[in-house]
Parts: sequence; C-alpha cells; structure tokens
Amino acid sequence: MPELRFEIKAVGWPGITYAEKDRAEKGIKFYCKTFKVLPEQVALRQLQVTDTDEPSFASVKEDFESRLFNEAEGIICPCCGRFDKIYNLNFSSGLARTLLWLHRYTLEHELENGWVHVPSYGPRWLLKLNNIGKLAYWKLIENRPNRTDPTKKDSGVYRIIEKGVHVATGQRKIERSVSTYHEEVMAVDPIMISIEKALGKRFDYQELMTTPGIMNGAIFPARG
Repeated sequence: MPELRFEIKAVGWPGITYAEKDRAEKGIKFYCKTFKVLPEQVALRQLQVTDTDEPSFASVKEDFESRLFNEAEGIICPCCGRFDKIYNLNFSSGLARTLLWLHRYTLEHELENGWVHVPSYGPRWLLKLNNIGKLAYWKLIENRPNRTDPTKKDSGVYRIIEKGVHVATGQRKIERSVSTYHEEVMAVDPIMISIEKALGKRFDYQELMTTPGIMNGAIFPARG
C-alpha cells in the first residue's frame, strides 16, 4: 500500500524523504542554515511511495560513502538529515610544537608514568592552541579516561607514547596528514615529513630541544 512521504530537493541534497512533514521542515531549516541558502531555493513536495520505490539501505549507504569521500564541502545524510564531512588534518607547526612541549615537559619533570594534566601545567601558548588531543590521530599520545565524569570527552590528562617520542626526537618521520570522520582516522597520507619540516622556518628545532624551559613561557619562542 502506498505511503505518504515528504521529499526535500536542493543542490547538494539528493532527494531526502521524511515520513513526517514537521521533520522535513526542520530539515529545510538545517539545510538553509548550514549552506546559507534561501528557503525558496529548497523544494518540499508531497509524494506517495511503495516498498518497490524505496532504495535498499545498502545502495543508499554505498552512494552516501562514495559522495562523502568526493565532496570536500560535506553532504547531508539521506537517512537522518545530519551534515557529514571528511576532515583533512595536516601535521602542522602547531601540532609539532605541542608534541615537543609534552616530550620536554615529561623529561624535565622526570614523570614516572608520564601523565600530565595539561590544563594545569601547559603554558599559555599551548592552551590557546588547544590542539593536544589531535596528536592521538597519529598515535603519538594517549588520553587518560575521565574517571570523575565519564560524560566528558576527555580528562585533560595526556602522556606521550613511544611513537611520539621517536617523532619528537627525530628518530622517525610523521605522516603529513590524516583524514578523519566522526573522530576516526579514515585515511593516512603516504607522504612522510620530519618534525623539523613540520615546525617550519620560524622555529629552531635544536634550540627547542636543548634549551631548558624554553617552551614554558607565555609565548612560544620563534626566530627573529
């Protein structure tokens, strides 16, 4: 027996259907806000569908994943109407500096287990960057679970692990970038770079690695 559905059609939104009109209208508002388009540029139409008209979940999933990897601006999920995107993250100068700080801090304070509560001991420049958690995408650090409040994303307590030490000390190179989806690494750049390359020309790697306390000031030291 045919069922009544409400379909949204718009640029970049491949004919999403909803069983309830109010959900479809909410979907239009979300689309307009996300892509900064006018409501009149989005069409809402009423239609009747049968079981044979409905695409299989497998085919919808395959099409969604294909478009997700090929559309840099992101797309709308045809099942739930949520905006989804693959994020490409470079191993930047900021991440390199954060890794070096964690490595130096661990050495200089002779931490037996390596755990550091970054919000308490991190210098101002590092707290402003607020990027230490991203080092986990490259498996350079680990984050201790929040034992006092499991609802929070993390505890703010991190420690550098073996791969992180090897990258920080120049014993191995690091993948230039990673692609993430819902905080999971989906792809890794095959091109490798050194920690010095990641730092860039404004920062002296040897100075950062040999001068005691150099990275603990409010401003990260750069070449003049």
